[in-house]
Amino acid sequence: MASEENKILQGILKPLLKEAGYKKKGATWHRSSEHFIRVLNIQGSQWSSSFYLNLGIYIRALGEDLTPTEYKCHVRERLDGIAPNRTEASDLLDFTKPIEASDREEKIKVLISTYVLPWLEGKSSIDGLRSYLTKEKKHGLPVRKDVWQYLDINQPGANQSR
Repeated sequence: MASEENKILQGILKPLLKEAGYKKKGATWHRSSEHFIRVLNIQGSQWSSSFYLNLGIYIRALGEDLTPTEYKCHVRERLDGIAPNRTEASDLLDFTKPIEASDREEKIKVLISTYVLPWLEGKSSIDGLRSYLTKEKKHGLPVRKDVWQYLDINQPGANQSR
């Protein structure tokens, strides 16, 4: 059963994501197109009332899932990895931090509208993924090897000889 804080966070996200065309399944939202599935997932910390917003791009040519979990996505990131102020993003998702509820809600909505939805949209094309992996990606979760091959770009640190 979801915690009260998880329900609050889902309540903040639900109208924004619904308006953007996402469908909810548990604590995960999906938006499909012909070649990609955009994924947003709420992950709760097992130690406190803090959460992570996990983002993912699932490449349909590389799998058969119609509603993939975030960890099965081919390209993955977290909100605090794309937000300009990582600490503020983390603090907003940490319900142990003394932040006024209305202020928390408004700032989370701004982060979703300004960073999360544009990130998911911008990475939902071949060119968007190529640009992200070759020019923008500074940190975040590892990218599966088959993605580099699919996009026909060299994986950093990989042996370039064939």
